[in-house]
Amino acid sequence: MTREHARKGEGDWRPSGRVVRQWARHVGKLREGIRNRSRRDGVPLCIVLRAEDVSKFLTVSDGDGFVAAGLRIRLLGMDAPEIEQACLDEEGQEWPCGKRARWRLYELLSGREIEVRIHDVDCYGRLLATCHVGGRDVGETMVREGLAVCYRSDRYKEAEREALRHRRGMWQGAHQTPESWRRCRRDDDRKRDAPDGMTATASKAGAKRSGRPQRKKPQPVPVACAEGWTEVGDAFRQLLRRARNFGRRKKVAG
Repeated sequence: MTREHARKGEGDWRPSGRVVRQWARHVGKLREGIRNRSRRDGVPLCIVLRAEDVSKFLTVSDGDGFVAAGLRIRLLGMDAPEIEQACLDEEGQEWPCGKRARWRLYELLSGREIEVRIHDVDCYGRLLATCHVGGRDVGETMVREGLAVCYRSDRYKEAEREALRHRRGMWQGAHQTPESWRRCRRDDDRKRDAPDGMTATASKAGAKRSGRPQRKKPQPVPVACAEGWTEVGDAFRQLLRRARNFGRRKKVAG
């Protein structure tokens, strides 16, 4: 299968090892250049996207990633629910928090000038950046409205606490962290592809030895695991516990 056939939508084309290695070198050079610039100047690399370019070329993939003017950008310090992810409200009813987060991000960016402050590049070649629209941090707005959570950073911790106190967005009932939801989804797909009592790797090895394709038994769709779910009551108790401990430490220190 050639790349030309893949562009026409004919068949399934996968890049060769040479293409993968070239892409890895490209990402490595881009990442090193951005890091050197940040270390030298002390400020992240800043790019301003004009409003007319954003209005013409804007694609929002989910609540924390978008493509504008040819740049693939991943918002830094926050993680939004996936498109197919659902959360629970106060009455225990499901609502599409992933689709709501994507639509809210589109509202914040569409037709406006975006100031992109690039901090790093991830392994997929996306720019890890913080974006400002009209002097307002887009990532902080998403977290403050309860449509995203802090991710591997304390950059928006205060905004997350405010969303928790006012029970906004995902904090109105119960939700599963996006990272846990993705992990459970991968595990479910792995179990669904493998026959009973056998992993996918072992199944392929058995088919190669026998010389004929193995017939897969119909597998029931596994239910989503309950890992990583956070209820509002538990979050409030953790917040109060941290506040009490802080008061005690402060009292002893005084």
